[in-house]
Amino acid sequence: MKKIIISLCVICMIFSQGMIAFANANVEHESNDTLSKANSLSFTADGKYSEVLGVVAPYDTEDWFKIDAEKTGEGRFTLFHVEHANYDLYLYEKNGDLIASSLSTDHISGIDNVFIRANETYYIKVKYVSGGYPREPYYLFLMID
Repeated sequence: MKKIIISLCVICMIFSQGMIAFANANVEHESNDTLSKANSLSFTADGKYSEVLGVVAPYDTEDWFKIDAEKTGEGRFTLFHVEHANYDLYLYEKNGDLIASSLSTDHISGIDNVFIRANETYYIKVKYVSGGYPREPYYLFLMID
Protein backbone atom coordinates (compact mmCIF):
# COMPACT_ATOMS: atom_id res chain seq x y z
CA MET A 1 0.00 0.00 0.00
CA LYS A 2 2.88 2.37 0.83
CA LYS A 3 4.31 1.84 -2.67
CA ILE A 4 0.97 2.72 -4.27
CA ILE A 5 0.61 5.88 -2.20
CA ILE A 6 4.18 7.02 -2.97
CA SER A 7 3.67 6.28 -6.66
CA LEU A 8 0.42 8.21 -6.80
CA CYS A 9 1.95 11.17 -4.97
CA VAL A 10 4.89 11.34 -7.35
CA ILE A 11 2.63 11.04 -10.40
CA CYS A 12 0.41 13.82 -9.08
CA MET A 13 3.50 15.94 -8.45
CA ILE A 14 4.74 15.33 -11.99
CA PHE A 15 1.48 16.27 -13.68
CA SER A 16 0.52 19.18 -11.41
CA GLN A 17 3.87 20.93 -11.01
CA GLY A 18 5.61 20.30 -14.32
CA MET A 19 9.33 20.96 -14.20
CA ILE A 20 9.09 22.80 -10.86
CA ALA A 21 8.81 19.41 -9.15
CA PHE A 22 12.25 18.50 -10.42
CA ALA A 23 14.18 21.47 -9.07
CA ASN A 24 16.41 19.24 -6.91
CA ALA A 25 16.70 16.32 -9.31
CA ASN A 26 19.92 15.07 -10.88
CA VAL A 27 19.90 15.32 -14.67
CA GLU A 28 21.47 12.57 -16.75
CA HIS A 29 24.44 13.55 -18.88
CA GLU A 30 25.57 11.80 -22.04
CA SER A 31 27.48 9.68 -22.67
CA ASN A 32 26.18 7.39 -19.93
CA ASP A 33 25.27 4.49 -22.18
CA THR A 34 27.39 1.83 -20.46
CA LEU A 35 28.16 0.72 -16.92
CA SER A 36 31.69 2.12 -17.18
CA LYS A 37 30.35 5.57 -18.17
CA ALA A 38 27.51 5.71 -15.61
CA ASN A 39 26.53 9.09 -14.14
CA SER A 40 27.13 9.25 -10.38
CA LEU A 41 24.02 10.18 -8.44
CA SER A 42 23.96 12.45 -5.44
CA PHE A 43 21.61 11.73 -2.57
CA THR A 44 20.05 14.03 0.00
CA ALA A 45 22.20 14.96 3.01
CA ASP A 46 20.73 12.09 5.03
CA GLY A 47 21.53 9.64 2.19
CA LYS A 48 17.87 8.66 1.96
CA TYR A 49 16.77 9.52 -1.57
CA SER A 50 17.76 10.76 -5.00
CA GLU A 51 15.86 11.88 -8.10
CA VAL A 52 16.90 11.82 -11.75
CA LEU A 53 15.53 13.25 -14.99
CA GLY A 54 16.61 11.68 -18.25
CA VAL A 55 15.68 10.67 -21.77
CA VAL A 56 16.00 7.36 -23.58
CA ALA A 57 14.72 6.84 -27.11
CA PRO A 58 15.32 4.79 -30.27
CA TYR A 59 18.55 6.74 -30.91
CA ASP A 60 19.81 6.51 -27.28
CA THR A 61 18.44 3.33 -25.75
CA GLU A 62 20.22 3.15 -22.36
CA ASP A 63 21.10 5.39 -19.43
CA TRP A 64 23.32 4.13 -16.60
CA PHE A 65 23.63 5.58 -13.10
CA LYS A 66 26.09 4.80 -10.31
CA ILE A 67 24.96 4.72 -6.68
CA ASP A 68 27.48 4.79 -3.84
CA ALA A 69 25.25 3.78 -0.93
CA GLU A 70 25.98 5.68 2.26
CA LYS A 71 23.54 3.74 4.42
CA THR A 72 22.16 0.24 4.79
CA GLY A 73 18.46 -0.25 4.21
CA GLU A 74 15.65 -1.32 1.95
CA GLY A 75 16.06 0.06 -1.56
CA ARG A 76 13.16 1.15 -3.74
CA PHE A 77 13.67 2.33 -7.31
CA THR A 78 10.75 3.71 -9.31
CA LEU A 79 10.73 4.95 -12.90
CA PHE A 80 7.86 7.16 -14.09
CA HIS A 81 7.26 8.25 -17.68
CA VAL A 82 4.35 9.88 -19.44
CA GLU A 83 5.12 8.72 -22.96
CA HIS A 84 3.51 5.75 -24.68
CA ALA A 85 6.69 3.76 -24.76
CA ASN A 86 8.21 0.83 -22.91
CA TYR A 87 11.07 1.53 -20.50
CA ASP A 88 12.65 -1.17 -18.35
CA LEU A 89 14.62 -0.73 -15.14
CA TYR A 90 17.58 -2.84 -13.96
CA LEU A 91 19.65 -2.89 -10.76
CA TYR A 92 23.20 -4.30 -10.77
CA GLU A 93 25.94 -4.96 -8.23
CA LYS A 94 29.29 -3.24 -8.72
CA ASN A 95 30.69 -6.29 -10.54
CA GLY A 96 27.87 -6.09 -13.12
CA ASP A 97 25.75 -8.96 -11.76
CA LEU A 98 22.01 -8.33 -12.14
CA ILE A 99 20.17 -8.03 -8.81
CA ALA A 100 16.65 -7.19 -9.97
CA SER A 101 14.68 -5.83 -12.94
CA SER A 102 11.27 -4.45 -13.77
CA LEU A 103 9.38 -4.18 -17.04
CA SER A 104 7.30 -1.04 -17.51
CA THR A 105 3.56 -1.15 -17.06
CA ASP A 106 1.31 1.87 -17.51
CA HIS A 107 4.06 4.46 -17.23
CA ILE A 108 5.69 2.96 -14.12
CA SER A 109 8.53 0.48 -13.53
CA GLY A 110 9.62 -0.39 -10.04
CA ILE A 111 12.11 -2.46 -8.09
CA ASP A 112 11.26 -2.83 -4.39
CA ASN A 113 12.47 -4.65 -1.31
CA VAL A 114 16.14 -4.83 -2.29
CA PHE A 115 18.63 -4.95 0.56
CA ILE A 116 21.21 -2.20 0.02
CA ARG A 117 24.48 -2.26 1.96
CA ALA A 118 26.33 0.87 3.06
CA ASN A 119 29.67 1.56 1.37
CA GLU A 120 28.74 -0.56 -1.65
CA THR A 121 28.38 0.54 -5.26
CA TYR A 122 25.28 -0.25 -7.31
CA TYR A 123 24.25 0.57 -10.86
CA ILE A 124 20.83 1.39 -12.29
CA LYS A 125 20.07 1.00 -15.99
CA VAL A 126 17.07 2.64 -17.66
CA LYS A 127 16.42 1.00 -21.03
CA TYR A 128 14.18 2.15 -23.86
CA VAL A 129 12.48 -0.96 -25.27
CA SER A 130 9.89 0.28 -27.78
CA GLY A 131 7.40 3.01 -28.61
CA GLY A 132 7.55 6.52 -29.97
CA TYR A 133 10.06 9.32 -29.60
CA PRO A 134 9.73 10.80 -26.12
CA ARG A 135 8.84 14.47 -25.73
CA GLU A 136 9.04 14.41 -21.94
CA PRO A 137 11.84 13.14 -19.69
CA TYR A 138 11.47 10.13 -17.46
CA TYR A 139 11.65 10.60 -13.71
CA LEU A 140 13.64 8.08 -11.65
CA PHE A 141 13.12 8.09 -7.88
CA LEU A 142 15.50 6.15 -5.61
CA MET A 143 14.94 5.65 -1.89
CA ILE A 144 16.87 3.79 0.77
CA ASP A 145 15.28 3.45 4.20
